[in-house]
Amino acid sequence: MVDFGDADTGDVHREFTRYAQDYPDYAEFILMSYETLSGRKLSRPHIVALAIQDAVYDLREEYFGTGKIELIDQNSHWFSQT
Repeated sequence: MVDFGDADTGDVHREFTRYAQDYPDYAEFILMSYETLSGRKLSRPHIVALAIQDAVYDLREEYFGTGKIELIDQNSHWFSQT
């Protein structure tokens, strides 16, 4: 299953970053299925790097849009010094 909602040319690994983020328990099955059906090998490190890049971008956009990062606000206890 590949989402071609915004069909474009480019790095096929980009299509799989959301699966890695949103469905971590199923991501490997999705990747292996794609590889089997397409005959193409995907790079797991490349997908992870793109997913991290997307997450950092999302955090940046949230901060510049609202002045705060909800994820950090919800988990501020992680950053408190005891």
